[in-house]
Amino acid sequence: MQSEPVFIVDRLNKHFGAIAASHDLSLSIMPGEIHALIGPNGAGKSTAIHQLSGELQPDSGQILFEGQDITDWSADMRARGGIARTYQITSLFPEMSVRDNLAMAIQSRDRHHFRFWSDASTDKQFNEIVERLLAQHELSEIASVLVAQLAHGQQRQVELALGLALEPRLLLLDEPMAGMSRTESLEMADRIERLRGSMAVILVEHDMDVVFRLADRISVLVKGEVICTDQPDAVRANPLVRDAYLGESG
Repeated sequence: MQSEPVFIVDRLNKHFGAIAASHDLSLSIMPGEIHALIGPNGAGKSTAIHQLSGELQPDSGQILFEGQDITDWSADMRARGGIARTYQITSLFPEMSVRDNLAMAIQSRDRHHFRFWSDASTDKQFNEIVERLLAQHELSEIASVLVAQLAHGQQRQVELALGLALEPRLLLLDEPMAGMSRTESLEMADRIERLRGSMAVILVEHDMDVVFRLADRISVLVKGEVICTDQPDAVRANPLVRDAYLGESG
């Protein structure tokens, strides 16, 4: 890994009335690493990832991506600038096929080349890109199936593919295992593990087995503030972390 962080979060603060959802929240993400953000319920994880993705503006603080201040950038600007996000609740077009969902993502990425859906759908180069990505993400067999007809785990697989279709340099994964069976979770973990080194990943996840398997480093969030950032073994052994979070589950 390079020595310089690709993504720096510097003392973000966000209040909702008298409640401090983020308090001097600071993170440093290295290129190619899988960095997990964990914490007990109410720790501020959702508020944090909304700010990182640009869907929520902090009251104060700064966010740098590849050395550029993106604090004021909208979610759309961040997506076009190289930051993709998946959601805790699947955010697909359920009445469209897997192929068409992926095509929409590619079209949004290459909007200058494929301006309109009708033009893009008959473009040979465009269709070749869609088919290549379907194969790459092992979706070819279900490409014509409506998303609404897919099992939950398959929908999450499609959503990950959509995020990766944007060719991000930073991927924000918001509880990608939510609602999955154990088998589906293990399959998703395998897919995320294959991303290591190709892009930076921030993983928000409740499944501690998955977190400790995947993460190069872990940041622990409590009451809107990071109390610890370290490698998994050190985090597991940290008494503050055990008291604040890990100890909750025994």
